[in-house]
Amino acid sequence: MTYEDISTKIANGSYNTKLPYPSITKFKEGHVFDENKSVKWNRETSERLTMDAKKMKDAYNQDNNKLHNEFRKDVIDYIILYTNKPNQANAAFNYAYAEGHSSGYNTVLQIADDLVDILKINN
Repeated sequence: MTYEDISTKIANGSYNTKLPYPSITKFKEGHVFDENKSVKWNRETSERLTMDAKKMKDAYNQDNNKLHNEFRKDVIDYIILYTNKPNQANAAFNYAYAEGHSSGYNTVLQIADDLVDILKINN
């Protein structure tokens, strides 16, 4: 995996989930969806909607985590490819991620690339 490959995947949104961000609506106990329906129906509707929202949130988080792990693997493979230091690649990624993740994957990749240069010097 090259720098350009990873950069292209970032630009194409390959590391971003395609699932919609779930909106979680909390209903107060006793919320009435339909006044013409029974209390039991309204309670079941609230429980069903809450469970549906939880399932959507879990699916979103699971997909997001899978794509983040793919990004992590690609960057670590890139570091190993150019430094031949597998023992230090994980630590280098962790540092790059800690320093740059709030600015996005491009920043993480740039920091990792800078670390590759440093690790190559120390061969």
